[in-house]
Amino acid sequence: VKPSPLPDSWKLSEIFTTGVVLGSYLAMMTVIFFWVAYKTDFFPKVFGVETLEKTAHDDFRKLASAIYLQVSTISQALIFVTRSRGWSYVERPGLLLVAAFIIAQLIATLIAVYASWSFAAIEGIGWGWAGVIWLYNLIFYIPLDFIKFFIRYALSGRAWDLVIEQRVS
Repeated sequence: VKPSPLPDSWKLSEIFTTGVVLGSYLAMMTVIFFWVAYKTDFFPKVFGVETLEKTAHDDFRKLASAIYLQVSTISQALIFVTRSRGWSYVERPGLLLVAAFIIAQLIATLIAVYASWSFAAIEGIGWGWAGVIWLYNLIFYIPLDFIKFFIRYALSGRAWDLVIEQRVS
């Protein structure tokens, strides 16, 4: 094998910045999900699922299952955004990656729906909540590509050139 005269280099600043920004976004979406599920009756009113509101009960086991599923699905789905240079839903991932995602998230969903494990302090949330969580994550998955593109654009230097041009003009 002949080595390339122009080897690829790691773009560590882009990798770290993208990781911090996307991770912060996902953490914020989890906090918002928790707040809406625990402090409001939005999900029960809109989707007809059982309430996880604090005023209804102080049992956190179902809430823990809901948060587990929300974090599991959106965090693993992030691989489809970070692996592609373009739109994540346009560039086809490998079959093994898709299979790993489907199997892992099927197991995570089954755990969240059915498991009542005292050692883990979780209780099954049912298929209604699982559907709500998958829908929530699908909606908040969409901005991930836009955020990725914005980060890449901001780090390219062209974004800052535009800012400076606007100040000078």
